[in-house]
Amino acid sequence: RHPLLLPSSFLWQAFRAGSMFARVADCSWKRLTYFATAVVIVTIFLSAGSTESSPGLLAKAGLVKRGQQNLQREAEHPESSLVKDKKDQVVLVTGGLGFIGSHVVEEMLSRGYKVAILDDESNGHNHNAKAREIKGDITVVSDLKQLDKVGVDYIVHLAAAISVAESMKLPEKYARVNTDGSRKVLDWALKHKVKNVVAASSAAVYGNPAKDKLPLKESEPYAGLSPYAKSKWDMEGIMSEFWEKHKLPSTALRFFNVYGPRQDPHNPYSGVISLFMQQGADDKDLTVLGDGEQTRDFVYVKDVAKAIATALLRKSPKGHGAYNVCTGETISVNGLAKVIIKLWGASAGASSTSKVVHGQARAGDIRYSACKPHKAEKELGFKASMKVEDGLAKTLEWFKQKSTGKGDKVDGEKVLKEDSVDSGEKSKP
Repeated sequence: RHPLLLPSSFLWQAFRAGSMFARVADCSWKRLTYFATAVVIVTIFLSAGSTESSPGLLAKAGLVKRGQQNLQREAEHPESSLVKDKKDQVVLVTGGLGFIGSHVVEEMLSRGYKVAILDDESNGHNHNAKAREIKGDITVVSDLKQLDKVGVDYIVHLAAAISVAESMKLPEKYARVNTDGSRKVLDWALKHKVKNVVAASSAAVYGNPAKDKLPLKESEPYAGLSPYAKSKWDMEGIMSEFWEKHKLPSTALRFFNVYGPRQDPHNPYSGVISLFMQQGADDKDLTVLGDGEQTRDFVYVKDVAKAIATALLRKSPKGHGAYNVCTGETISVNGLAKVIIKLWGASAGASSTSKVVHGQARAGDIRYSACKPHKAEKELGFKASMKVEDGLAKTLEWFKQKSTGKGDKVDGEKVLKEDSVDSGEKSKP
């Protein structure tokens, strides 16, 4: 009898046997299906003396191509295979219209998850039509209730107030949004049995470290210099509290200087790279405040999105932890400006007319910043892969495609003086 014409009842029993074994082994549904299918095929071979080759049978069954596609997808996103039925699971991204948020949404969609965005729509826009957008404020409980029937499984919490300078003038706003707002998000997550929460913290919690303290490790004590930094530190404390009291797993990621496509140079909270890019696009001189020997660790936004996804999708997450998200490499602001000028010149096919000029140093500016990424590498399996020169080249290409032109005037020196944090979080008014 031809092996592919065995009774359906026989094949069904073989499938059930494989499924039962996979469930006992606590495999994901995808791996369960792989295993059960393999049992069926092996049973066919053992019970039928067909002379046809194994590859021929598999091709007839239509399994080879599908298996290769599934294995390739798991190889590209191994963390995604650690959770069950991901196609039916929903990731909520607060502040998902922002710079980092838009890349996180894109990353999660590419991994096969459904995505919902909660955003007050004060700036940014939805770059991903497949994501469900819900207008709402994390500080308003009734806005969070809009999510009750969404079926959220995971939360990436990025919505925040992010200006260091503004926090010095309006500390109560930062306590309300970043601290109390985060508590409301965690309350909602607990009530709705969310599996894991990842939130944006900041390197601002380290303050202005002495050079002998570098590179910074997560074990360093709090040394923040602003209400913004304090609000992020307090948020981390609340996340730890929710694990200790309620067993809600969570991870705080301390972003260093995030840059990349979609960072708006016209936004007063943008980082120095987007401002330098815009000045270069306008053939202006690049304004460096102070002597330019300040050092920074710049991390590419798509690496940040991968760090978030990696932390979010860990198998059986437990506890609360804080991790640096950085490259472990530094560059001076002068060096950064020179690389950007060189890239613009190469893009134009000639030397750029822009040059580096220096303005007055900013009071309270951090002199040296360097990060140790080893904890994230060891415990999360995350390592930033984008070199700063390559990331800058990709960012420049985006500016060339999306720049609104020289008619849009950006006072880079004014913006630089107004803030001292290079952040990719979603700003809130």
